[in-house]
Amino acid sequence: MSVATAARAFGIGTDRAYALIKAEQFPAKTIPVGGTRKVATLSLWEALGVAW
Repeated sequence: MSVATAARAFGIGTDRAYALIKAEQFPAKTIPVGGTRKVATLSLWEALGVAW
């Protein structure tokens, strides 16, 4: 999913999310796709404590 969508799920802004990604502190796994980043959906759910 997009970084913007994941950021909303964590209750933070997109700029903060990208800063955390750059600092390698984003709580979910990110994947480079072309010139952008995507967030692994399962990783996001795990970070939010959503059962799968």
